[in-house]
Amino acid sequence: MSIDAPTPGAFLYGWIDTDIPGGRKITVGGSPRTVAAGYRRFPDWITAIDTAITTAGLNVSWSTSTGLVTWAPGGGVAVVWDDRLGELCGMDRRPGFAETLTGVPTSALVPPGAVWLVGAQWVEITTARERVAEEYRWRRGRGYVWGGARVWEWELVMHHDAFVALEYGWVTAGKVSLWAGENAAIGSGQSDGQLDGYVIGIQEPERVGPTDDFVRIRLAMSESI
Repeated sequence: MSIDAPTPGAFLYGWIDTDIPGGRKITVGGSPRTVAAGYRRFPDWITAIDTAITTAGLNVSWSTSTGLVTWAPGGGVAVVWDDRLGELCGMDRRPGFAETLTGVPTSALVPPGAVWLVGAQWVEITTARERVAEEYRWRRGRGYVWGGARVWEWELVMHHDAFVALEYGWVTAGKVSLWAGENAAIGSGQSDGQLDGYVIGIQEPERVGPTDDFVRIRLAMSESI
């Protein structure tokens, strides 16, 4: 399979919880490796994977320029994708799949943990007191009660390939980060920054473009204040 989506201009990152099974295990050269416990934004999760596997002769990295995860085995390295770690990285590998990595393999699909965006527009729609995010741990959801919350509505445009990644569900619930090129907080004077928050809901997607290759969605998210 191949990716037809244009080079990403921004990303919707999921947060991965490695305190629980799902995105924390990989066997490298017959050696089971587990990512250190934590709740991390996708790029930081990739760094944690690299830390866990580097002594087994394998490295992994993430590029915001290409939107791809790259593996560097340094030679033929036997790998078993024990859980959904490979799937989250866009490797198109289901849990339990075994193979030998050679060369410099990269994501075959848009990573479901880092969905590519063509563009994003946002508006603050309300400020609420005592907003609650319901607690559940499936797909990384966390529950919090805030003294106040700023609610944003995002209009996100993505290619169909990226929409397929979004439908996996890793960025449609729980904590997410919208990253538009800088790590500084998004605001009136920082349109290319980052916003961390919790998904409240997503409206029905709308096909756009002359051949319906692109999808526009509206996502509501809550940011604590």
